[in-house]
Amino acid sequence: EGVLVDIGVEHPALMRENQWALGKRLTLQVVAVDERIEVQAVSGDQVSAYWGYKVKFENHSFGSLVENGKFDLVVATSKIGIRFEDAAEKIGEHWRKADYKLIAFGAPARGLHEIVRDEGFDLNDLADYVLNMVPDQGTETVRTEEALFASLAVFKIQFGW
Repeated sequence: EGVLVDIGVEHPALMRENQWALGKRLTLQVVAVDERIEVQAVSGDQVSAYWGYKVKFENHSFGSLVENGKFDLVVATSKIGIRFEDAAEKIGEHWRKADYKLIAFGAPARGLHEIVRDEGFDLNDLADYVLNMVPDQGTETVRTEEALFASLAVFKIQFGW
């Protein structure tokens, strides 16, 4: 009758379509909530609201990616950047005009300043803005996944992204 899929709630949901490969990421729409939740697959363009971010794997260095990319706006995150709230108004003008945005995060062992310095670049020359998205963090480093969620939440709230 279908397959059971984990949608992140207490019990698996029923999806009557079964042509999907195991482990494939799907966008699902809840179509019924009875004894069992029933879902159907939909394409991303059928979702009118913000539906997550896209990740692209790149073999080039960060500096090369920025220099050769066609980004209208490049935001680098760093604990030694300026506080977001101190630049929010200026960024907002740039954000609304930009079609292709890049938000970059460092790694736990090395921040973006160190990464691009080792590539022969200066982060302040590569990025339109170098922002501290988690000021007064109280730790040496913020985990990348925490910085990602914190930053995207701020951009969503501030700019309606």
